[in-house]
Amino acid sequence: MLSAYDTTPLPPGSGFRFAVGSASGPHSSVYRVWTSPNSSDVYLTCVPTSKVRKISFHASGEWHLSILSEVAMQYVSRNSERHLDKWKRPQPFADDWYRVYQVVVPRTELRCSTQKLDGVRFAPDPGPGYWTAVELIMAGPNQQAHLTFEEAFSLGRIALVGSNWLAVMAHRFKPKPEQARVVAELRDHALQDEYIRFMIADQENPILGLHGIADDGTRSVTEVALSVPPAEVRSICTYDMARGKSPFEDVKWVGDQP
Repeated sequence: MLSAYDTTPLPPGSGFRFAVGSASGPHSSVYRVWTSPNSSDVYLTCVPTSKVRKISFHASGEWHLSILSEVAMQYVSRNSERHLDKWKRPQPFADDWYRVYQVVVPRTELRCSTQKLDGVRFAPDPGPGYWTAVELIMAGPNQQAHLTFEEAFSLGRIALVGSNWLAVMAHRFKPKPEQARVVAELRDHALQDEYIRFMIADQENPILGLHGIADDGTRSVTEVALSVPPAEVRSICTYDMARGKSPFEDVKWVGDQP
């Protein structure tokens, strides 16, 4: 397994930010993963929306995507109503090893930005024609098997209370044609929606999250960018462009280039 970072597990209560790409070139949104100092609870958020929602993976096995309570209480009467998705911890895929969550970033969705990216851990640009999957994997206290992940890139590990630990690793893969088609159609439909275009008009790199559920119940999100791609990733998945039309041609974007 490759890594540009220290693979020594961080102590309980620690965390780090990660993204796909590079600080000096096109990259994905930045995500933050952190753990509780008092339990084996794990949390994940996409930094651009971190003031609104987060994903909680509780030691009890009750996992959920939720609006933050301080935000939700402005709109709902009961705390339970703030949960957008609730699910149980999936069964282990190996001896006390659990898939926690997956962040999928197609190479076509990488964008340049002006934000400061100090301290962000980057999984490498997967290259043309590939997508990157960043996997959160948890080892339970009774795990005995040693797992080997070929062609994976380690972003880091965090020790959890109770002899558990969390690994964050990335690997690239070739998407199936239908996967690229879903991303393309979602982007095109969003860019044809006047309300969405209004809401993202002043954002540097607006994205949509395409949420998925695997056969074992594991949740995932696939990034779909709604801004013009840089020259490095100019080849972009769009349904309309396959028919000779660009969904960007009538849109004026912040920082748009001729």
